[in-house]
Amino acid sequence: GEFRPLDLIESKYSELKSSGVQFPDQFDKLLSNIGTLRRHTSQNEQNIFPAHGDLAFPNVLVSDGQVLLIDFECSAMSGFLYDLCKYVRHLPIEKEVLSRLIVDLIPGAKDDLTREAEHVMIVAGIWMVLRLYIQIAIGDNVEENLVQLKKYTSRLYALVDKVNPSLMK
Repeated sequence: GEFRPLDLIESKYSELKSSGVQFPDQFDKLLSNIGTLRRHTSQNEQNIFPAHGDLAFPNVLVSDGQVLLIDFECSAMSGFLYDLCKYVRHLPIEKEVLSRLIVDLIPGAKDDLTREAEHVMIVAGIWMVLRLYIQIAIGDNVEENLVQLKKYTSRLYALVDKVNPSLMK
């Protein structure tokens, strides 16, 4: 099937709100600007390709200069930047490095694509935070997930503040 992160985010956010989950004001403000995120990620959403779906360090093996991806249980048709942004969102990556990476990987890429990738990284961060809220809501590893939630929320807010602070207003 297709993986449309913003549709999934809206759906899960609504479900959690309906079930009584309280979100911090900053997170509510961020989610109230989902339309702005849609506009900033429209090219990614329109260009759907086969995607890994869970591209993270543990799922990328490198041996003798060869790269092997494993764990395809989340694979789907998705926007072309989502896997890349999900992979690099854990890195302390600067805009110039992201731009160079995108230009190297995608022929003809320009600054507007880099800007879009930054917004896709925000979407990936929101999805990670929502997944943690879901885990906490169902009582799964609550203490550990609360620690992770604090860490990922802090990273998300820092990224939003750097890329597009108006999303938090």
